[in-house]
Amino acid sequence: MSKWVKIAVVLSLFTGFFYSCQHSYVAYESVVVEVSDSLSGQDKIEELIRPYSDQLKSKMGERLGYAACDHVKNRPEGNLGDWVADLTLERATVDFRDSGEVKLIALFNHGGLRAPIGKGDILLSSIYELMPFDNEIVYIQLLPERWKQIHEYLRQSGGEPIAGFSYADSLWNDNFWVVTSDYLANGGDRMNFFKEPLQSVKTGRLLRDEIIDFVRENDTICVQMDGRWQ
Repeated sequence: MSKWVKIAVVLSLFTGFFYSCQHSYVAYESVVVEVSDSLSGQDKIEELIRPYSDQLKSKMGERLGYAACDHVKNRPEGNLGDWVADLTLERATVDFRDSGEVKLIALFNHGGLRAPIGKGDILLSSIYELMPFDNEIVYIQLLPERWKQIHEYLRQSGGEPIAGFSYADSLWNDNFWVVTSDYLANGGDRMNFFKEPLQSVKTGRLLRDEIIDFVRENDTICVQMDGRWQ
């Protein structure tokens, strides 16, 4: 009789992949795997995780909508960056509709867009490739003099995803709000002009989920650049 060796293997297994309009999350399960001389540990582990792997692949293959044209990032302007900035600004406008007249813009970072959206079906995996990080959308209120710092940052960087204003805009005289990510709001990518804001509001919504919702609600997208960097 072959000798059995009990090996406690803690596996991070996807027991479900769930999406809501606010959060994506996974559950984890610890299991004990018994390995014999006739079956390698690797084979046993692969056999064990296969159902979970298949379930994850099926979920990530969900069709959300359709891209009627390629969406790519570019500097100073790309239609992918325009799209992400515009859709977040559109949602923020709804949140601010009872706040009276406010100056509201969106600003994100070129490097945060990790993959293009090619022409064809947009899958859930497409959005995770575009936005793999759990970045939360936040609203930041700034003094008018911060606009000069933003303008200089954009000049030096060569372009970032923006919405609600043009690079050619003159200096502003009033406080304004910026829709951005928590990563940038904390000074990520050297966006230090976000530090010490007048107000900072966490939305509790992930930027990735906002994009997923938009595609589901609109089905077909094809963004044309509007020259906001001219």
